[in-house]
Amino acid sequence: MIESLTMAEGAFGVMSRTVSRGLPVIFLYVRLFFFGGVMKANGVILNYVVEKLQTTNMLVGWAFTLQCAIAYMLTPVGGYLLNYSSFRQLGIGGGILIGLGYVASGLLLTRVWQLFLFHSVSGIGFGLLTLPSFIYLQIHFPESFPTLISLTSLSIFAGVATLPPILASLIDHYGDKAALTLFGALLWNCVLVGVTMKSTAKTETFLSSVAVTKDVPPSHLHDFDRYMLMFASPFRHRKFAMCFLLSGVSMYVYSSWAIFLVSFGESVGFTPRMAVYLSSAGGIGGIAGSALAFLQFYFNRMNAVTGCLLPLVINGLSLLISVFSTSYGITLTVTCISGFVQGYHYSALCGLMTTLLCQYHLRDGISMTFISEGMCYQFGGLFSGIVKDYFGSTNSVFLLNAVLSFAAIPFAVIWTLDKRPVHECYPKNQDSLE
Repeated sequence: MIESLTMAEGAFGVMSRTVSRGLPVIFLYVRLFFFGGVMKANGVILNYVVEKLQTTNMLVGWAFTLQCAIAYMLTPVGGYLLNYSSFRQLGIGGGILIGLGYVASGLLLTRVWQLFLFHSVSGIGFGLLTLPSFIYLQIHFPESFPTLISLTSLSIFAGVATLPPILASLIDHYGDKAALTLFGALLWNCVLVGVTMKSTAKTETFLSSVAVTKDVPPSHLHDFDRYMLMFASPFRHRKFAMCFLLSGVSMYVYSSWAIFLVSFGESVGFTPRMAVYLSSAGGIGGIAGSALAFLQFYFNRMNAVTGCLLPLVINGLSLLISVFSTSYGITLTVTCISGFVQGYHYSALCGLMTTLLCQYHLRDGISMTFISEGMCYQFGGLFSGIVKDYFGSTNSVFLLNAVLSFAAIPFAVIWTLDKRPVHECYPKNQDSLE
């Protein structure tokens, strides 16, 4: 009897440790689910906010994309704050801010400056969660980390497919203000991301190493020089430079597509509900594309041609067809295809990025990429809003996105033709890299 109880306790302990180990992975994807979904959900309320605040598409689109831009650009800040906070503290604080921005929008929004403020608060919350959650996984899953990263866009596009219909349904049942408030409460599930990032021996070792670095005298550390060096050193890896550029272009196109897809559907004569279904089709396509990219990474079949060159060509054609289509069936189909290749492309770039940098430059390269993607995310809303206000049609926005996709193709070709291996750099001899 005692032996049976001991075995049961042992089995329960193993199961408990397995669940505890897997929860941070699960809730990383929960964060990405909401992060990807809120951008598309913002598109559902675009026209409503423009009319409510009596403002322009440019300002509203800018405010919406500023949310995600801040999240990306604050990525290094989240890593720096680990000098003073635990993973769990940053995660919980970030999760609270994410929902707070939308709750405040639902209860208090009456001015354009408030729109920028509330979405910035939500963006700060996402930013505080981003790098700590990635570092936490890298600490605990070093061998499977590239595979886990390649799955990130699958979760993002699951949010793209799911959250816009949820917000639209909330608006139908409760009205715009109450819907935004409830939507913010739903986003508070991101607090669970922080709850799962509990302290372990590995995280304590990591934080101790960070603290040692922090305590080095300024005369020896040269913080500013090292910070500026972060923006140059990873470019010693030439293929990373191409991947970096292409990730910025793809993020611009994605943010513009995400914000203005519902508006695009309404502008060509589809009903609001049909326009929302375009977003769901794009999200479903993105899930499938992300899954395919994951399988290619798993079986070691991913490369620059399949992961970058072909998606740029197909996405450009899909966007171009959608501009000239008047059939809902055709538009729905090419939107799904566009979502598929964008999900595939983003997942491919995320996974390939880790293979184009040495271990010494990996963290700086990832931080730089997040900053660049954040800026391009913001430009996607700002410039697309300007284009729509100037030409009076969302078709012009999608046409510009198609042109950008085609314009990026030569850079993908350069990357494809570069067969040089990745050199490993080290702190003591990094300047010797040719």
